[in-house]
Amino acid sequence: MRVIAGNLRGLKLSAPQGTSTRPTLDRVKEAVFSMLTPHLCDASVLDIFAGSGAMGIEALSRGARSCVFVENNRNAAECIKNNLISAKLTNDISLLVEDAFLFLKKTIEKFDLIFLDPPYASNFYSDSLRLIKQNDVLSENGLIVAEWDYDFGFTSDLDGFTIIKNKKYGRVGITVLKRG
Repeated sequence: MRVIAGNLRGLKLSAPQGTSTRPTLDRVKEAVFSMLTPHLCDASVLDIFAGSGAMGIEALSRGARSCVFVENNRNAAECIKNNLISAKLTNDISLLVEDAFLFLKKTIEKFDLIFLDPPYASNFYSDSLRLIKQNDVLSENGLIVAEWDYDFGFTSDLDGFTIIKNKKYGRVGITVLKRG
């Protein structure tokens, strides 16, 4: 796993050991960031259920201003910390080892880009989107990128959001949402 483009291009990233996280494949990451290029410059990013932090780090490499990484698994959070150190990223970066829903309930920040990649076999998509809407976490022109497994489907109440892109990459589904 590596950073694909930007000022950190080629940087190798580590992934947490075990099966509790699943890193986004490079080809999927490349396709996602091709869609997001116009939205990255100076963006504030939330990488929630962050795993290795690869999506947030890629966004920072491509011009995002800041990123908050939220991950409740301590081993994964340690991996994110090591990846951030390896990337020499320190400014406007926060790594929070806490429950994603607790974060979404209490944050007062608004984000231009939210990466949402919870455990596939869960209802966390619906709960996350409900809290993002309820607490006004997404900026007016912001986007949410949800990654999901076609075997489980993307089951979520999309009230308050519109799908602007829906793509399949092997077993991985990517859905890009905006407000409205």
